[in-house]
Order: sequence, then C-alpha cells, then structure tokens
Amino acid sequence: MSKEKYTPLGEQLFYIFSSSELIIFYITLFYTVYNINLYALIIFILIILKTVMLKPLKYYTQNKSLGKRPNKAFNCTMMNCGGKNTSGGFPSGHMVLIGLLIFIILNYKDRTDSKNNTIYFIYIILILTTGIGRYFTRCHTIIQILSGLFIGFISGIIVYYADNLIENHIHKYKEHKNKFYNDINRILP
Repeated sequence: MSKEKYTPLGEQLFYIFSSSELIIFYITLFYTVYNINLYALIIFILIILKTVMLKPLKYYTQNKSLGKRPNKAFNCTMMNCGGKNTSGGFPSGHMVLIGLLIFIILNYKDRTDSKNNTIYFIYIILILTTGIGRYFTRCHTIIQILSGLFIGFISGIIVYYADNLIENHIHKYKEHKNKFYNDINRILP
C-alpha cells in the first residue's frame, strides 16, 4: 500500500488565492464567446499577449538573483499544476495581469455614474489575495510580486489611453465596450 501525500488545507487555500489569473482567463473567454463581444475579445487577447511577452523576460532572468524563484517553488504555472518550474519568477505574471486590469477599473468609472465603490473593493481584494497566494505558495518573492504589479499598472494605464483612442475611431468597438461595462454594472450591487 502506498502512502499518499496530502497538501495541508492552508496551502490549498493559498493555491486557490493564487488562481486568479485562471479564473479571469475563463470568465473572459466565456463572456467573449457567449456575448460575441469584441471588447471582451480584446481583453482575452491581452491576457494571452501578457503571457507571451513575459516569457523572454522570465527566461532571461531565471538564473539571476532577481529572477530566481524561492526554494521549493513548485506548481507555479498559470494553472498551478505545472510541477517543477522551468522559467524564472521575475516578474510575477499573475500580478502583471492583476495590475493590467486597472484599465478595466478606470473605464468602468468613466462609463458609469455610480457612486458605488464596490469595484475598487473587489480589485483591492484581488490584488491582496493573489499576491499573498503567490508568496505563500512559494512561487514568487515579494520583489517579484510588487514588480509584477507595478509593470501591470503601467501597462494598464497605457492600454487605457490606447483603448480610449481606438474607441473614438471605431464605432462598433464603442458599442461592444458599452455593453461590456453595462453588464458589469448590472452585476455589481
């Protein structure tokens, strides 16, 4: 009879917290397909591009002190099930995505007259739980987590301004964007 190794409950919770990128990926994919929404498709493409664009940076820094993952880092892929790590940890891709989502928050506040700050609360909870999850699952150092969030914020602000520029020139894009934010507004209390 073989002995099975069980993951402690606390570590399982941190893996769940750490799974925000996967959840965002599938929610965006579902919304894109279900509503055939161009704006959601752009967000979905940004998620994929983020991963592709970080690969060279992670590869280049994997043997440098900033890019080395913490000791015993394991299952640190997007789906937290990749086994031994084959890339560096600088920056945290999960945190880059969370930071990048600032453009959704900024656009949401631009599009609604809501005085409700629920979206900010959700966003802060997402930042905290993902960062804590990535740290306690030993996938990233604090520097890698904060660097990822900073890179994501900068990227998100750039995307926000580019997005608004595109919106002013493509009418169909504006329709899809308005529908996307109206749907979010219906979901939030």
